[in-house]
Amino acid sequence: MKNRTSYCAAIFSLLLWGTTFALAKMVTPDPLNPFTFIALRSFFGLIVLFSFLILAKQVGEWFRVFKRHIKSFLLIGTLFFAVAYLLQFWALSMTTASNQSIISNTQAFWVVIFNILFFKQKPSKRFIMGLMLAMSGVLLIIMNTDINISGNTIIGDLLSLLSFIFWGGYTAFIKPITTEEKPIYVTTSIIFVGALIIIPASLFYGAPAEMAQLSLSQWGIVSFLGIFCVGVTYLLWNYALSNKEIRSENIAILTALNPVIGIITSVLWLGEVFSLRMFIGFVLIVIALFVSEYNPKKEIKKGNEI
Repeated sequence: MKNRTSYCAAIFSLLLWGTTFALAKMVTPDPLNPFTFIALRSFFGLIVLFSFLILAKQVGEWFRVFKRHIKSFLLIGTLFFAVAYLLQFWALSMTTASNQSIISNTQAFWVVIFNILFFKQKPSKRFIMGLMLAMSGVLLIIMNTDINISGNTIIGDLLSLLSFIFWGGYTAFIKPITTEEKPIYVTTSIIFVGALIIIPASLFYGAPAEMAQLSLSQWGIVSFLGIFCVGVTYLLWNYALSNKEIRSENIAILTALNPVIGIITSVLWLGEVFSLRMFIGFVLIVIALFVSEYNPKKEIKKGNEI
């Protein structure tokens, strides 16, 4: 039952995250640059998290947890949250929401790679096969029909890929902490560190002037992305990772849902065209994820693991 709850939390967070790609295009890069956009999202997310801590009278306990893991929180909050976010939405201004949502599907592989490098977990032959399939899918997405790298979106696609490498690092490095501490404390700490970096920086990039240009509907989009797609989703994601019985890559593999929601919202809200080439790339990545992670023998033996 606990495993099912963890997977449901991860899936719901991904359903919300999947809307980010299309909604972000409605406010970035015009009128908001990536710094301002992420600063506002972090601010709204922190309001939700700190409001809960204040109402639950847990601010003191959160601060003790923050001090106990401060080095890890500084690393993850800076590199795997703030920098990853900036790269992602900088990239989004140079590529399509559909492209980025599909490329986000590689995140599970970066989780496994970080686990190999830092936590000494060896990859299986199935994982290597899956990695090759995934990279084929990514290359297919970022190349045009003439099998040449597309000059229109290649920079944005490569930056998107780099950002999701960092997001893979987030999941891998946050996993050990979430198994020790309450997810609400971990989530608040990471976003707090990221906000301390991004919000002051946004002031040097014209945040006040850009915020003044937002329409009422755009404020609604930014508020939704901050409250639900930062505060709520990270809390749910970290809750899923707190389950000691589920490995981090088994949670990360669920990011296959991101492109599904991202593509649907991009086509419906932005009018983007979903080409056959993109569909094939998407299918390759989804197949790759299941090839690398799904093991029926292990499932039968352990019952509660994927």
